[in-house]
Amino acid sequence: MHKSSLLGLCIVAFAVQLAAADVSLGIGGGNRADFIDLNGQIKLYPAVEPTTSIKLKLSRLEEVDVTGDVKQSVTNFQADSFTWASPELQLIEVVNATAVVMQKIISRQTNTTFGITALAFHSDTTTPYGTGTVNVYNRAVKLTVQVEKWPFLSAFNKLRLTVEVLHIGGEAGYTGQATALPSGETRYAFGPGAVDVQAKSINDGVMTNAPSKVTAIGSVHAVQLTFNSFVSTLVHDSTLHIIKADEEDLSAASTSASINASACALAIAVAAIFASKRAL
Repeated sequence: MHKSSLLGLCIVAFAVQLAAADVSLGIGGGNRADFIDLNGQIKLYPAVEPTTSIKLKLSRLEEVDVTGDVKQSVTNFQADSFTWASPELQLIEVVNATAVVMQKIISRQTNTTFGITALAFHSDTTTPYGTGTVNVYNRAVKLTVQVEKWPFLSAFNKLRLTVEVLHIGGEAGYTGQATALPSGETRYAFGPGAVDVQAKSINDGVMTNAPSKVTAIGSVHAVQLTFNSFVSTLVHDSTLHIIKADEEDLSAASTSASINASACALAIAVAAIFASKRAL
């Protein structure tokens, strides 16, 4: 079968590139997080040294078959503008967090949406994730991707999300190095920071394997996430770190106490945030 654009899932690109952050907030460790509408970018950097940074940039959202061939994709996904809402205070597992939410209607015809909830916790904590837990630190930003009602051509196909990682400063050549964390996540190190990726997604409320890897797009490196098909809702967590988070987080992850929480508690909370933001 040939590669095609997803009928009705063509989001309109904005031609004007925004140079400044559309939403900016301070996080722990003297760091800042900028949220930029164009490409849904998220940038972390030390407030006293803004030239050192790690930034995520949405690149591709594609449905692929079992051989990896693209069967349909979102047109203009890389060049689109995603609107980040104003920060809101949330209470997550008795810990305060500042939430910045972005949601995009990809198709009104199929009610397909793509969104990210970014949570900057005010103190180190552990939150439930499906049947497991996620270690979150106040100098990092926890990112929850949620996709609803993707119209799969086959139940055997998968949804692949590619996110470019741009970084300035930090360890030279320290790009895409993978480390298995005690919490079950995979940490991909990039210059001054890292991206921690969950090994499982929550597909229609069920924990499902979600492999990830670092790949090259020309001269740029990207984290590529692959998800099994779902009927209603996909939820997946990652965490973006900046500056020397690696050694401290590895220690904290190995000693952090587990939380007895019901399955999908965090997914339900995130879904509630999206529900309140969804456009009619």
